[in-house]
Amino acid sequence: MASTDALIVANRRKYEGSVEEIRSNADWNEDAKKRMIDGVYRVARERHAELAEKAQTEAREGMERARREAFAPPRIPNADPALVHMSYRAALEKVKETIEPRVLEETLEQAVLVGDKVLAKAILLRGYQLHHEGLVGAYLKAYPDEVKVWDRFSDRAAEYNEVERMTRLFGTLGPRSPAEMGA
Repeated sequence: MASTDALIVANRRKYEGSVEEIRSNADWNEDAKKRMIDGVYRVARERHAELAEKAQTEAREGMERARREAFAPPRIPNADPALVHMSYRAALEKVKETIEPRVLEETLEQAVLVGDKVLAKAILLRGYQLHHEGLVGAYLKAYPDEVKVWDRFSDRAAEYNEVERMTRLFGTLGPRSPAEMGA
């Protein structure tokens, strides 16, 4: 997304430079300048809309990839991946209706104690769904090797939320409408 942000800035700078160049040309009359600025503005605005959509798509896809990684079944050495998936689905089913934090905390403690990474991961997902930071923190404390993956998910989710927030607040604001257009 950083490269898309740079393209948005470059598009805006190019537009502003073009407008200044047109305004400063003494050979053109005001009507010609207005038409040229209008054309430059429309092109810059269309390009900005394309780039803003690209930024939204990149943010959403990055967040979705990171979320899939964060909540994927745990990797268990020498275990059949199909069995791990089946166990994970069963563990998710076991905790999906549980809303009492104390019950989930106790179940997580037991899962960690006996080395049940599959159940622990299902509790991580349930804790996230319930917005229970304590459960998420307890899981990450028990499985510190998951912190990097969780942080990546958190960062991508924050980026996505910021892009969505800005889009809701401002739409796909592009270059400012030049004074010549009466705005």
